[in-house]
Amino acid sequence: MTITINGGSTTKYFQGWDSFKNPISYTTQYTTSSGGTTTATVNEASYTTYLSASATVNNIIHCNKTIVAYTNNTPSLYSATYDSATNTINAVTTTTDAGTFPVTATLGTGSGDLLSSFQCIVGGSYTYAYLTAYNSSSLAYYINNLIVTAVGGRTVPNYTFMNLYGGATPTDANPNLYTKNIIDITPFTANGYANGACLISPRHVVGVTHSRIAVGTQIIFTDKNGNQIPKTILSKEDSVGGGDITIAYLDSAVTGITPYSVLPTNATATTKIPMASQNTGAYGVLPLGVYGFTAKVRYPFGYVGANISVRQMQLSVINNIEGSTTSKDWGGISGCNAPGVQLGNSSDIRTPYSNWWSFIADGDSGSPTLLPTGLTTATGTPLTILIGQQSFGGSPGICSSLSYNITQINTAMNSLASAYGDTTTYALDQINISQSSWWNSFTSY
Repeated sequence: MTITINGGSTTKYFQGWDSFKNPISYTTQYTTSSGGTTTATVNEASYTTYLSASATVNNIIHCNKTIVAYTNNTPSLYSATYDSATNTINAVTTTTDAGTFPVTATLGTGSGDLLSSFQCIVGGSYTYAYLTAYNSSSLAYYINNLIVTAVGGRTVPNYTFMNLYGGATPTDANPNLYTKNIIDITPFTANGYANGACLISPRHVVGVTHSRIAVGTQIIFTDKNGNQIPKTILSKEDSVGGGDITIAYLDSAVTGITPYSVLPTNATATTKIPMASQNTGAYGVLPLGVYGFTAKVRYPFGYVGANISVRQMQLSVINNIEGSTTSKDWGGISGCNAPGVQLGNSSDIRTPYSNWWSFIADGDSGSPTLLPTGLTTATGTPLTILIGQQSFGGSPGICSSLSYNITQINTAMNSLASAYGDTTTYALDQINISQSSWWNSFTSY
């Protein structure tokens, strides 16, 4: 069928919107102030605070076409200068009256004029803070250096080096995994049990209760040489410590793989990394906590779609590390795992890796949150601390705290074993604070 459009011109044609042919613009904001900055050291970190009693928020106007003319439609509120090198206009607030003022500018381009609208803001509190440095004798400093080394100068997260598994099956480890030298994934398996299980003794794994780890399930571990080690769950105990923790007993001992270690109990852990329990308070404007890693399974980098089941090692923030009996939703399972930190200041020393995370969501249950130590186990793998496994999504997400429930977990492990005539005494491997030169080399607070 032929469609005829009446009227028109022999030289001008009907044209849809095309960003390459039509002008578009946007603005970004920047803050000026005479307030200055102050730096204070609290425990293991130094924080720089930007003080702004009389701040002014200005704007930079950008355009995808060359700006050939400019008209300030509200000259009483701001002045503007054109930067030909960047093809931008700096719109600087000049009014002294506190408040927010909508202002406009007309941009002339070779493809037509644009009316740009933005905010001219004066006054208010624009104070912010950022993490300047870690105390060089602190555990947080040590862990931060391990993470920076693992990131290795990369600025953009990518699935090629973030996926845990790089072969045809979920047991083939990705040889390019960026954390392979500092995080051991051999005690973790998602094979057979979709939500993941973590080895905490040669005969026991831990999972999250709400994901219904089942008796009779076969799970497969893969050691550092690629050898597969299948095991079957004989029995289990749910809701250990009253929280979202399941301990399961295996049909035989796992050999060639070192079970995950845990942090020592409550207060001792926080004396080494108090940032992990200072997520509120005087520095509420500063995202606190200590970074670790979470082996997530949803919202992976490099894929489209919310429900792709790909395991990726993403950054996460560990706070409230000692646990709490008043923790919401599942009870007694704190050891909070926030999915990450979106930093508001590029001067923060965590900026190189602060965006290497995605939100915790349904399906991430059982994803372990892990802390590097830089040490090596007897099996030649990185000694890795298991903080807990994902229990509840959102921001921050909640993960089951193993260090808070050490006594209850040890009791459950031995009760399960004794029912099968196993007389071995089992216990979580804690950092031995009385004999560990590594742990004791860091400053206590």
